[in-house]
Amino acid sequence: MTLMNDRAQAILRLLEERSSVSVSEISKLLDLSEVTVRKILDNMQSEGWLKRTWGGAVSVSSTSSELRYSDKFAKQTQNNVHLEEVEAVREACQEMAETKTGALIIFARQTPLDDYLSTGETIDAKPSAELLENIFFKNSPLHDGAVIIKDHRIAAARCIL
Repeated sequence: MTLMNDRAQAILRLLEERSSVSVSEISKLLDLSEVTVRKILDNMQSEGWLKRTWGGAVSVSSTSSELRYSDKFAKQTQNNVHLEEVEAVREACQEMAETKTGALIIFARQTPLDDYLSTGETIDAKPSAELLENIFFKNSPLHDGAVIIKDHRIAAARCIL
């Protein structure tokens, strides 16, 4: 049995246990680079063993709802992102894409963004698609600049990056 087969079998065992797995998890567990893991996952998908997702993979037996964009991010709790936030941003981006409205939306995670937050207008509101669409509406005074989502709240808008 080749090294590639051993790696693929280990990934399949992980998927049997969890139904989804991230590239970073596989990388740590199998002591491989993330580039190598991505190549292995791509090969396994082409052979029908799994479905690739953004940042990882799911078993082919997983339901299609597990492949939704927001679900993929919500499962990665280490990213400090809640499903509601991601869903609000996804919905707003989908609507804004239809009207060709641009938007810069930043999720603050581990890197402090205080210097950028101070350049904008403080908002401190729960993220919603409607609020994001209104912020980025072309005639809104807040539409130029970025929105920064920090601690699961829209912290500021019109931030200069």
